[in-house]
Formats: sequence, structure tokens, C-alpha cells
Amino acid sequence: MPSDAQVVGRTWRYVNKKGGPDRRFKDNRELPIALYEELHLTSKSGLNEMFQISKPGASAPFSEQVKALAMLLGQPPSMGEGKAV
Repeated sequence: MPSDAQVVGRTWRYVNKKGGPDRRFKDNRELPIALYEELHLTSKSGLNEMFQISKPGASAPFSEQVKALAMLLGQPPSMGEGKAV
């Protein structure tokens, strides 16, 4: 788990039908659920990259800078907004 991640819940490694821990497994530990943002970069030439960022809010400044760079180069930005997942 990254140190800057925001924990939003917990789950079990092996989950039963009711959502609780599956007691058939003795090593069934509880796991954190973290909030991540996704940042999509695409281009007309075929670039298609998706980044998952563990620090909420970190994708917005990067996205704005890439858009500004694209405008300076005379190219319309083709990047999706960062969104929480």
C-alpha cells in the first residue's frame, strides 16, 4: 500500500457470499481498499496509456500542464480527465 493512498474500506482476501470472511481459509487476512485516480493519455498516432495514481488530486495539476504544453505546440489536447476509481 503506498504511503500517500487514502484507505476507503476493507475487505477479505477470500470473501464468502454474504461479504464476510470465508472461514475455510485460516490465512484469510483483511485487506485495505484504496482510492485511486485514473489518468488516460491518448493521441491520434496511437498512444493509449492509463496511469493509476494513489494520491487523490495529484492527476489534475499534471493534466493541466500537459494540456498547456499541447496548446503551446499548436495541438489540441486529447487527454481524458483524471477520475477516482
